[in-house]
Amino acid sequence: MSNNEAVILEDLFLEYPGLRVLENVNLKIRDGEVIAVIGPSGCGKTTMAHLILGLVPPNSTIRGNATVYGVDVLRSEGVKTLYREVGVGYVSQVDTLLPWRTLIDNLVLPLQIKGVPKREALERAQSLLKLVGLNGFEKFYPHQLSGGMRQRAQLARALITSPKLLVMDEPFVALDALTRIKLQGHLSWLISKLRSTVIFITHDIEEAITIGTRIIVMSRRPGTIKASIAVEEPHPRDPFKVRASGYSQDLKEKLLELLSGEVTGYGEG
Repeated sequence: MSNNEAVILEDLFLEYPGLRVLENVNLKIRDGEVIAVIGPSGCGKTTMAHLILGLVPPNSTIRGNATVYGVDVLRSEGVKTLYREVGVGYVSQVDTLLPWRTLIDNLVLPLQIKGVPKREALERAQSLLKLVGLNGFEKFYPHQLSGGMRQRAQLARALITSPKLLVMDEPFVALDALTRIKLQGHLSWLISKLRSTVIFITHDIEEAITIGTRIIVMSRRPGTIKASIAVEEPHPRDPFKVRASGYSQDLKEKLLELLSGEVTGYGEG
């Protein structure tokens, strides 16, 4: 893994009128790292991820600095440079596949927008469909696919432009437990093959342990970085074995202890 810094957040602060969301956020992510971000609901995990993508919320006050591969992403020109020259991929918890396009047509869309020749775009799409285990479903429409298959398709679409940075915001949260665990294992296998820097937002501690090479723990709102903990297991990881290992159980207890002080008592507002 390179020691070059992919993402640098310095004294990052974000506030809406009457609501402070982020405060004194300082974080450095190395090129090729896989960062899992956990924290209580409403602590600003997604907001922080959006800022890294250059998505500045309207009616917000922002102070501090945010750079991605040297690009100042809090400036409009910086955002254009980030998407044009650096390359980013984004996978959300919401299914964003276009229902009127087949699977293969959904995948090639980002390349069509970039003006990539049709033959090259199709070849890259076919290669990625095979990588995520969806070859043979090229002509299927999203409604003909299971939830897990659609999320794999969204991941493939995010990877088709070979992004240096991949941001995933709770991508498996809407899936049933077994499908979610299977996709965690599939993503871990993909991580072992890819060279992208990954930021993975989750509420699930076991998912964070399965995916992250480092886990960032955020405090309750206004969110800040409470802890940064390395995960000493190589990818690919078997999510079933992760849940059963003594190392993971010890790490889970440590993370639960860190989070326990960030959750209000039962029955409180």
